[in-house]
Amino acid sequence: MSYKKPKFNILIDKPPTSIMGVKINTSFRNMLKFEIALMRAKDDDETERVIYQGLELLFGDRAKHIEVPTLIDKFFKYYRLGEGIVHKSKEDIILESSDRPARAYCFDKDAETIFGSFKKIYGIDLLVEDLHWWTFRTLLFALPPEEEFMKRCYYRTVDISTIENKSEKERIQKLKRKYKLEEKDRRTVKEQDADLINSIQEKMNARIAKYGK
Repeated sequence: MSYKKPKFNILIDKPPTSIMGVKINTSFRNMLKFEIALMRAKDDDETERVIYQGLELLFGDRAKHIEVPTLIDKFFKYYRLGEGIVHKSKEDIILESSDRPARAYCFDKDAETIFGSFKKIYGIDLLVEDLHWWTFRTLLFALPPEEEFMKRCYYRTVDISTIENKSEKERIQKLKRKYKLEEKDRRTVKEQDADLINSIQEKMNARIAKYGK
């Protein structure tokens, strides 16, 4: 599975405030709650419940006229800042599995460093400001590399084999162990997204076939 390049450009585009004519709650806190819950989910059934909770956070009860599979697809496209999902075969995914990087960040583990960096670099108090999710994500990964959050992302994902200096390699290995995040699922978050969309679509089709609605 691969992802299309996002069409969103922060310099010329306005982040969306509605989807398919339905007003959405754009607060970054909603998607933080969703992603944290998604990472805590223990199995696909729990993850599916989290997705429906995410729909509620984003749309409220304003999108009941839209079919659930369509709504879920639009939800994930919003969550991914406009990225569309393109599926690959299971064989391709297996071949690519050995090259997957470790998780770079966690909104649970890194909350304080993110808060501090936004306050220091942008003068934004995240306890007060209610940023649009797309604005928050853009600013988050535009933080300077010397900020603690970005350093943690680097430590978690850097390929140790590319570091030639022995003492530096040992230093980074210690930091990788210190900041390593729990890997409950070998799939990437993006792969989980796509698999869950497919799973929910299949369940919806089976429900329609059985009950006619």
